[in-house]
Amino acid sequence: MEITRQVMKDLRPEIDDALTIIGARFGIDIKLGNGVYGGLDGSFKLLLKTTGENGETAESRNFKLYGHRWGMDTEWLGQSFTHGNGISYTIAGLNPKRRKYSIVVVRDSDQKQLLMSSHGVQSAMKRKERLAVSAGS
Repeated sequence: MEITRQVMKDLRPEIDDALTIIGARFGIDIKLGNGVYGGLDGSFKLLLKTTGENGETAESRNFKLYGHRWGMDTEWLGQSFTHGNGISYTIAGLNPKRRKYSIVVVRDSDQKQLLMSSHGVQSAMKRKERLAVSAGS
């Protein structure tokens, strides 16, 4: 049997289900990352995630430590903003390995985690601050 794209695609949900059970037993989030395949072998990257006792994630810790390098105000962590498309997001952290879309946000409507550019987040947060100042005047 050859390991093909379809075989990898068919295996992923079953492996994800098994990893969810194992992760729950150990109190960590385990997911499959990218996979490679070809010929007689294939592999998936395994991603392990946990949170600190205070609920801190690696992304939120990175935002506090390195956010200033991306022009972020560390006080913005956990704050919501409305993007140009009218959808509300909350800043959840920073993925420093990503250059262009490095800011981790959560879409408030469905709690889906997404990545945005630092420029887009900066613009939205500064717009929010300007509106707050003009409303207070």
